[in-house]
Amino acid sequence: MEKYDTFRVIDLRPNETDTVSITSDVTAAKGGDFTNAGELVQHLLDLDSAAPEFRILSRTRVRLGQVEAEEVIYSYRFVVKDDPHLPPGTVINKVLVARELAVDYGERIYHVGLLADGDKYENLKEGFEHLIATFRFLE
Repeated sequence: MEKYDTFRVIDLRPNETDTVSITSDVTAAKGGDFTNAGELVQHLLDLDSAAPEFRILSRTRVRLGQVEAEEVIYSYRFVVKDDPHLPPGTVINKVLVARELAVDYGERIYHVGLLADGDKYENLKEGFEHLIATFRFLE
């Protein structure tokens, strides 16, 4: 777990290219970036909505622990060319699937997210759904 001021994050990597993260931060009233979970979800959508082939696949309410969370699943094409951090001539061009859950709990906003290569999403989905189903907030 990493801690940055009021922000906490746990990054899990099921493989080299995909990631699962669990984060929490205080609400804007306490110095955080977002007023509530809905605002965080909209921010995540806004970040990726300009990408080619952006599509919202599902937007619903689900249980996360003891409370109801907002969930959005979307996909987009991720394209990188001539990145100075990659070997010369490297081109990345693939569809990614993001699954984002956000919930208000206490004075914090919790976010659980999966970002996966579109070809691997179905393989990772079962493990991610197990994480969601067994997630609990501790007092």
